[in-house]
Amino acid sequence: MTMAILFYLLFRAGFISPATPAAETNAYGFAAISGLVGLFSARAAQMLERIADIVFTKAVAGAGTVSPGDFNLTVSGSPQTVAPGDTATYAITVTATQDFSASITLTCAVDPVRNNRPTVTLNPTVCTPATTGTPVTLTIMTTVDTPPGAYKTTITATGGGKTHTVEAILTVQNGRGADGAPPTGDFTLSVPEAERTISPGESARYTTVATASGGFSQPVTLIATGLPTGSTVAFNPPSLLPTPEGASSELTVQVNDATPPIMYEIEVTATGGGKTQETSVQLTITASEAARERR
Repeated sequence: MTMAILFYLLFRAGFISPATPAAETNAYGFAAISGLVGLFSARAAQMLERIADIVFTKAVAGAGTVSPGDFNLTVSGSPQTVAPGDTATYAITVTATQDFSASITLTCAVDPVRNNRPTVTLNPTVCTPATTGTPVTLTIMTTVDTPPGAYKTTITATGGGKTHTVEAILTVQNGRGADGAPPTGDFTLSVPEAERTISPGESARYTTVATASGGFSQPVTLIATGLPTGSTVAFNPPSLLPTPEGASSELTVQVNDATPPIMYEIEVTATGGGKTQETSVQLTITASEAARERR
């Protein structure tokens, strides 16, 4: 309405002399022009209002919207080596940073694409990552007909306007030695000093030993499960070749300041040459000084 009145006044002042008798002016023409300008001005105002709503309205975290912050995606237990017919398990951790609060969807794909290639599953496939880390299990299953070779599984996590990927490597052996004969012998897995006590925020180290027997000569891959919430684990090296004297790998478990102070039993698994062996270690987290003072 204001635009229409202003247009009328400008048109009246610019094109018609003030001395022109009112009887010689066409009031209907002025009203029509003024109304037309007002109409288009209203539509322009509505369009600007829509644009402002889109630009300045804060999105709500969730599917299809952008969430503040971000998340990290990590994998442990890679690479692994198995014989045809074996199954490998990897630990995926999704960790939120800052104020990220959206749910994410996880998918995976195996490369290269071959007949009888390994099949992969994720559990769960949808989760809301926590700042202490949300665990997801990747399981890769082979069959006796799976062709030998290296397979790469790409895990993709999408949500809150963010996308991240990690890769898990699995090598499938032909299940036979250099002379074409089936592998012989076996191996044992042990941890000589299997108990550690630490405080929140510290790390514990264990020595894992794989000892070959009966001529076993295949590499094995190490993984750990049953970890405390918000912890990370690493083997150095992640795979090794058992020997009669015993080949070792150092297991490091790092916990954060929020890890609950209880005793944890961590399972250590070694897989390779068609064999799987397990052992366990104990990790006790003591209460922090502040928690003891509160008591």
